[in-house]
Order: sequence, then structure tokens, then C-alpha cells
Amino acid sequence: MKKIISATLINFVLLATLNFAAFAQETPKQMVFIKAGRLIDTRNGKVLTNQGILIEGARIKAVGAVGEIQKQAPANAKTIDLSNATVLPGLADCHTHVLLQGDITAEDYDEQLLKESIPYRTIRATMAAR
Repeated sequence: MKKIISATLINFVLLATLNFAAFAQETPKQMVFIKAGRLIDTRNGKVLTNQGILIEGARIKAVGAVGEIQKQAPANAKTIDLSNATVLPGLADCHTHVLLQGDITAEDYDEQLLKESIPYRTIRATMAAR
């Protein structure tokens, strides 16, 4: 009886390990290559010209001269041409009014604040934030 229980337990552990290994394989992360006309280097307090930014998944992988970074980018990388723009990598605009939805005018603002309950506006904000 002990042998049957031991064999069953070993089989269960092996199956669980195999299933976990199958799901643990990483999907390839999307690569994005950005051509920046001007790049603000906050560490050195300079504005650099003709820079490239390589992004892998959600992380900045490399920043430098556009030619050098383009060599590192795979052929299937998505290219975004911002040669006529100034770029500040890593900056996220966190200013938002999540409890006010839509194109807010003074009339919309009053309508939402005065006629919609806070729980209702919270539900709408949660859905919009996703």
C-alpha cells in the first residue's frame, strides 16, 4: 500500500513539474526602436541629438547614437520615428482625474460631481483605468 501511495505521489509531483515547465517558457518580448531627434539626458544635463532608444518589452534596453542602437535592434523591431521631436525616456505623465470621465467641460464637471454618486464614479474610474 505504501508503494502505491509513494508511486502516486511521485507521479503527481512529476506531472505538476512538467506542466509548470511548459507554462514557464517566456514569450518573446516585443522590441521597439525609437529614432529621437533630441534626447534629454537628465544625468548630465544635456540635450543630445540624433539618438536611438531600444525598448525590450516595457524596459529601456539601450540608448545612444542612432546608428549604434539601430545595429542592436532586430529586423522585426517596431520603429517609431521621432526625429522631429524631443524625447525624455522614462517620463510618465501621472497627472489624471480618474473620477472625472470623458471630455470634461464645466457642464460635464458639474453633472458628474453633483448627480453621480461617489461609488458610481469610482466604478467608472476603475473600469477606465484598466
